[in-house]
Parts: sequence; C-alpha cells; structure tokens
Amino acid sequence: MDNMDILIGRSRNIAQQVTEAERLGNPINNLVEQQLQVMEEYHDEFVKQATANGMDTLERDKTEIKLFSYMKMWAEKIGLPTEKYDKAIKAIQQCYFKD
Repeated sequence: MDNMDILIGRSRNIAQQVTEAERLGNPINNLVEQQLQVMEEYHDEFVKQATANGMDTLERDKTEIKLFSYMKMWAEKIGLPTEKYDKAIKAIQQCYFKD
C-alpha cells in the first residue's frame, strides 16, 4: 500500500469519526484539523507523484482544484479561514482564464 492509499484511509476514518461526533453532539474541531492535515499531506504527495509521472497539466489542475475545494469545505465546517484555499484555486484558474 503506498502513502496516498494510507492517507485516503486515514481521511475516510476521520470523516467517519466526524459524522459520529456530529451525531452524538460531540466537538469536531480537533478531528477537522486532523482531516485538513491529512488532506494537505495527500495534496503534497499527489503533486510529487503527478510531477514524477508526467501527468497531464489539465488533469492535475482539476484534481488540485477539487482537493483545495474539499479542504475549504472542511475548514468552513468549523469556521477556519479559507483564504489560502481560495488563493490556491484562483492561481490555478488564472492559468486558464486570463482577465
């Protein structure tokens, strides 16, 4: 099992814990922060592998936008700032949509 698979498993586990904590009315801030850390690690690993494998730029950019969008959603869940995700998404989009 490679590192990306391990990170996906951790992310799913945390998401399940968040769902259960919400159902029970327990705090989720720590879990969401863990989720964001795992997702950032996954993003870094994805970029490394995409570069090493010569992944098509458009596909890579689409995947990165999805990842940043999910991270933003998780951050919003507990009221964390989302500017860094917005900036990252915008930076990718600007490559395709010049003002």
